[in-house]
Amino acid sequence: MKIRRARKCVDDDHAIVTAEVQADGHAPLDIRIAAPRHYADWVTPTANAFLLAAAVAAGKYGDRTIELDAPVCPQLRDGINVALRLMRHEWPEPDLAVPEVEAPLAPGRRQPGTACFLSGGVDSMAALRHNVTTYPADHPHRIRTAFFVYGLDIGDPNKAPRTDLFDDYLSRLREVAADVGVEMVPVWTNIRDIMPDWRVYERLQFASLLAAIGHVFSAKIGRLAIALDNTTEYVFPHGSQPRLNACYSSSEIEIVNAMERYSRLDKVRLIADWDVALRHLRVCWMMQDIGAGAINCGTCSKCVRTLAELLVAGAIDRATAFPVRDLRPESFASTEVRLPIHLEYYPELVEPLRQAGRPDLAAALQARIDASPLTPKPLWYRAARSARWRARRAVRRLSRH
Repeated sequence: MKIRRARKCVDDDHAIVTAEVQADGHAPLDIRIAAPRHYADWVTPTANAFLLAAAVAAGKYGDRTIELDAPVCPQLRDGINVALRLMRHEWPEPDLAVPEVEAPLAPGRRQPGTACFLSGGVDSMAALRHNVTTYPADHPHRIRTAFFVYGLDIGDPNKAPRTDLFDDYLSRLREVAADVGVEMVPVWTNIRDIMPDWRVYERLQFASLLAAIGHVFSAKIGRLAIALDNTTEYVFPHGSQPRLNACYSSSEIEIVNAMERYSRLDKVRLIADWDVALRHLRVCWMMQDIGAGAINCGTCSKCVRTLAELLVAGAIDRATAFPVRDLRPESFASTEVRLPIHLEYYPELVEPLRQAGRPDLAAALQARIDASPLTPKPLWYRAARSARWRARRAVRRLSRH
């Protein structure tokens, strides 16, 4: 893979950094990261950003080298190597190559500012609330800048463009950010076009692309917080997790993990008394089902789970970001406990739902948990399944004879 001609240009509306990225055997792509024009002094066409944007894709394409014509940080060069090796052996991704980075080396210098990404979901809202209530206003770790990106989940290259949803939600997030004295910076990018596969993005790329965007703003910030999905006990191979994210720091930007000690329900409780967050909380990924002026569908499994968490936290009546807030046992019909991440999210809700006076919801959710192939089954159940399997095998043998 070759990364060439990283540069910055400023037009009437935007400050844009761009570079030409070409995987071996593929046509070159112009990869862009843009911010409003008045942030022109914040952005810089650092090669570190484009190395982060392309490294996982280069590994998936099987490229042996990543060649850059501009200097990269030696700390980041080594971190990329460690990240790809970690994915290859522990995720595992045995077909993932570990290309050598060939580029001049030049360390940078960190600025004092701290920033985060604010997508409007539970993780990022709770991380912001925790930060501004933990660190005093003059502390260097206090978040003062938040980025909202078009081209990651909103703007997913595999889905219909929803610029209307992005524009509407940007105005909502500005209200959230203003409430805690944080500057909201919109960003537009096509970095997922290097490899648009959503599985690669979710399983391998997520944090590296966030780190790439953060490095573009290294003239303004030196510390970037990425909110984690899971607590320490439930960390699993994923595109954003503590060991992986730490590999993406450089001498320009330190990548830090936020909210590692808090469960999903803990995070909801952190924002339960933050009314502006409850008005603008966005958890739904079913963008095709979201009507004009709405930000959540209110009926998908993720919306239902969040509403159950808000009910337990005593905040469901004030969560006006959801068009439907009437939870019933049948609301959990689409709930599937099929991933390791779900073993954190769902079991912790059952007893709190009972204590909140909704044993019907607790029973419905417990039934979905019990039906999961991930849930350990009692001995009698395993014995019955084994007997059934032996009987079916015997029938197949008889039918062959």
